[in-house]
Amino acid sequence: MNWVPILSLIVAILAVFFGPVVAARSAKRAMIGPMRQKWINELRTLLAEISSSCMHYWQIGYEDRTEAEYQRITDLKHQVIFMINPKEKDHQALVSIIARMEDGLARGKDGDIDFHMAYKELLEQGRKVLKREWEVVKNA
Repeated sequence: MNWVPILSLIVAILAVFFGPVVAARSAKRAMIGPMRQKWINELRTLLAEISSSCMHYWQIGYEDRTEAEYQRITDLKHQVIFMINPKEKDHQALVSIIARMEDGLARGKDGDIDFHMAYKELLEQGRKVLKREWEVVKNA
């Protein structure tokens, strides 16, 4: 019976010190989830835009291409570069594929096969990255 007040005091002290830590961790998770989801949505939009822009640029024919369209593709590529984590291999692969796709476009007819291979890889790798990142959000 003499231990009840001591145990109550210990529990109260633990609650005072660890309660804020637990609350802070919960708040951090609640804040990071929506931010990460927004990042995923923005990356998805960029990947869709760069893939569709590249395909349009390729389809319109070599004579009808404009420098502004090619500049837009380069701009989108750099936006992706600044959004990804350069330490993650699947993110590095994504940027590499985009660069190969852009290079295929720049080489004209000589780059058609390389462009198409890179385009297909971009769709596949983009899905992998987005799926993995979604799993992180979902499991957080």
